[in-house]
Amino acid sequence: TDSKWANSSKKAKKPTSVLEAWNIAEDVLTEQVKGYWNEFNKALQACDPRSEGIISRNNFRKILQLYCPSLTDDHFIAMKQIEDHIYKQARNRTIDEVLERLRDGILHQEMGMRDAFLAYHKQASGKLSKTDFRKLLEDIQMPMSDDHFNLLIEKIGFPVGGLSYLDFVAMFEDSRLGGPCSNRQINASKSHFMSAEECLSQYSDKLVEEHGDAYIAFRKIDRNSDGVVTMLDFRRLLDSLMISMTDEEYVRLLGILGMNETSTLNYPEFLQLFQTHSTKEMRPWLTTSYNFTFIPANYQA
Repeated sequence: TDSKWANSSKKAKKPTSVLEAWNIAEDVLTEQVKGYWNEFNKALQACDPRSEGIISRNNFRKILQLYCPSLTDDHFIAMKQIEDHIYKQARNRTIDEVLERLRDGILHQEMGMRDAFLAYHKQASGKLSKTDFRKLLEDIQMPMSDDHFNLLIEKIGFPVGGLSYLDFVAMFEDSRLGGPCSNRQINASKSHFMSAEECLSQYSDKLVEEHGDAYIAFRKIDRNSDGVVTMLDFRRLLDSLMISMTDEEYVRLLGILGMNETSTLNYPEFLQLFQTHSTKEMRPWLTTSYNFTFIPANYQA
């Protein structure tokens, strides 16, 4: 491999300010990496085996030292100061700025925000605790200080039993949250809980409207790709379809379907539930009359 980049005698000048350090580092990175992007990219991927798009600061520094040896400790320190400054600014967002960002995401039906919310379901009820909600805010680039987070919780009237996705949407459909407003509780009329019978009459059609067919929906909720979904996964699916149920009613729904909270479903079983209550025509290759075998993504012959 051509290593002239590593032996370059050209040194980046010592920065006199944080902003200058950032600009110098950016120029050096652009100049030295552009001709060796494939190698640089492979080094980044090697430090991110799960393809999460995140690597540690130490690993990133090692990569930069390898590909951009002219960057000095002064540059790294200055870049770290900029990062800390940006994070501090983010933590000092006003409550109304956070509410406006969340409201815009809901009204514009941002998939990333919904997926992030559903991914943080840790409770069996499918609801977010305050801790989960705070992690969600950090995940969508809205970290908050303790004081600001507590004020936010108070302002939106965070439910004692946790926050469901339907509650979350109902909050931000209220135009009063677009600006300063008094403390309030979730509008109960918008947070409608369905009965088991209502769910059975609607969920198959809603699934088609949202995902297209049962196979796509199954693969989406089968998060570890083992070909089996749990009842928590199934409840997440209902939440994503805007079907909100009380804990008691959800248990009753499972009973009607011949299941309980510890049950699991493979794809043929999930498909059977879908077919039983669907009023829409399915794609023929997805029906059980076809000889279909579901193979988990991690299956090895």
